[in-house]
Amino acid sequence: MIGALIGAANWWVARDAIVITSLEEGSEVPRCLPSFGGTGQLAQGHQLWVTVQFRDRNGDSRTLFTRRAVMNKGKWHAEKIDVGGENQALSTYAITAVDVDRATDSMLRSTVVDMSFSDAETQGKGRDLWRLSFEGYPSGAHALADVTVTRAQGAQSSCNELTDKARQK
Repeated sequence: MIGALIGAANWWVARDAIVITSLEEGSEVPRCLPSFGGTGQLAQGHQLWVTVQFRDRNGDSRTLFTRRAVMNKGKWHAEKIDVGGENQALSTYAITAVDVDRATDSMLRSTVVDMSFSDAETQGKGRDLWRLSFEGYPSGAHALADVTVTRAQGAQSSCNELTDKARQK
């Protein structure tokens, strides 16, 4: 009887688990991922954010909160995820779906600047104000699923640059 209850509880938790379905482990990706997503649900009041983890010049791991995902009926997605900067071909990145509590979500929304709909020109590396990164996760954020990818050669345009080009046509 107890085993059945534990099994049922594990199934209940697992059925809502956040899973990445848009990329496979080890994939080669362009600098701009048009869309990134998966399935699963979060606790009431929590939000899902997508982070990109990379190594800085000193070899230390950095976490960049890139986008807040849109969740709807057990599916989620985030649009326009930049994977690294200029000249980063063959670099490795971890793209992670992160559960964020209400307070941390509020902090991130007031800190991370979404430039995707801006007419501002993409600045050179190290000059973009929206590239705030952390050494780890804030206390109200917990990684749920990740996928390690490698930046492909070619396709060096950022999401902002691709958006700008599309608007000029």
